[in-house]
Amino acid sequence: MVGLVMLAILAGAPDAADGWNLVVDSDVKVYIRSQPGARVHEIKADAVLQVTPKEFRAVLVDTEYTRKAKWIGEYRTVDHPSENVWIRYTRLDLPVVDDRDYFIEIHRDSDLADDGSGCFHSSWKPWGLELPARKGVVRVTTNTGYWDVKTAPDGVHAQVEYYLMFDPGGSIPGWAADRGNKRILPDVLHGVEQEAIRRRSEKASAQK
Repeated sequence: MVGLVMLAILAGAPDAADGWNLVVDSDVKVYIRSQPGARVHEIKADAVLQVTPKEFRAVLVDTEYTRKAKWIGEYRTVDHPSENVWIRYTRLDLPVVDDRDYFIEIHRDSDLADDGSGCFHSSWKPWGLELPARKGVVRVTTNTGYWDVKTAPDGVHAQVEYYLMFDPGGSIPGWAADRGNKRILPDVLHGVEQEAIRRRSEKASAQK
């Protein structure tokens, strides 16, 4: 997933000692970190959202929600080799520039308990880089990330960390990709949050 996109929450707040630099300080904090030789930065967003971990997780694992997300032209499961591993293909239908596509291998590394305790952690990495690219579509080769969802210190809401290292390649320069990633990550978190709130309201209305 493009973004429907992407290791546990680090103990304490990230800081320069970890190589992370805070670049957005709002309800969603965004950090970037350089990697030698890479065109783009690593980036991660951290927030406490107004839904429970189970509500947030339910949206994340809903493939129909991802399929209908902005700029998603195609999204499908290619293989499901084991209980907690999926191979998925995504084609991004982007404005102005050529479409991008990629295969990723998604691992569900840990999950929430029935009562919502514990940690949901899902990570992904590139897959199928040897497969031929489609005509007129740029194959993305740098795409790793993770979602980490657990209960916030208030004991109710979801504390979410979203990590991504994504380079769209082609004619898009690295600085432009960094700017886009920095803007998109908070939007993705808020989008999942709002969908979870909508589903909660819909469920409550149906029970009246």
